Amino acid sequence: MPTLEVEPGIRLAYTDQGTGQPLVFVHGFGGSGDSWRRQVAALSDRFRVITVDLRGHGRSTRSSTPAEYGAFVHDLRALFTELDLRDVTLIGWSMGGHIALKYALDIGDPVTRLVLTGSGPRFKPEPGDPLAAAVQGVAALLGGMGGRPGATPAATGEADLLGTLDKLSTLGLPPQIAAGLGTFRGMVAEDLTDRLPTLTVPLAVFTGRRDPVWPPRSSEALVALIPGAELHVFERSGHAAFADEADAWNAALLRFIAAHP
Repeated sequence: MPTLEVEPGIRLAYTDQGTGQPLVFVHGFGGSGDSWRRQVAALSDRFRVITVDLRGHGRSTRSSTPAEYGAFVHDLRALFTELDLRDVTLIGWSMGGHIALKYALDIGDPVTRLVLTGSGPRFKPEPGDPLAAAVQGVAALLGGMGGRPGATPAATGEADLLGTLDKLSTLGLPPQIAAGLGTFRGMVAEDLTDRLPTLTVPLAVFTGRRDPVWPPRSSEALVALIPGAELHVFERSGHAAFADEADAWNAALLRFIAAHP
């Protein structure tokens, strides 16, 4: 797997398969580029399909120090430059979608289309807020990390996600997991909602009907804020619609790209 040094001591692992228009896939918290294997297999015969392991994840450099949240945007820009990418469709899942949205708002070029799946502009859950993640859903996403059976924050009944993260950090998790929780804290603190009117690229929002983390109501509220944004609901899917209904998800992605040449 190729790697790119994005700053001294930090190497970013990525895959680059196929030729043609580039599709760049960004995974969620705790994952890796392997999350997108169904998309790589299905799409690399007609597109240049690129996946990345975010710093601190997968085969990229790990550290006991939390990554500054803006560093993910810096890393994507370095990757785009290294690979000389143009006309990029940027696709992000969960935390990766939040990073992709931040990239589109902070930098933009060379992204010309944006797809968020199970994701949105803010992840701090607020009861009754339609544009927010689900409290217990986010807690469940973090549950059992570090291979510790029963270390499931959903079971704590914690209503405040930041409080849940504090509890998790005291469980004796491996250093890279503790750093990851610090990184997740950075995402929770980054609210992009007020910047949505400045988004200038076509946007598609994909959501699973059964998503416990970023529920359909949150995606509906997001799309209502951005004229021309498209919403696709996958009826049999949870948080990872691209895996639960891979064929339908891939087809929706292809339709979106074709509609915005």
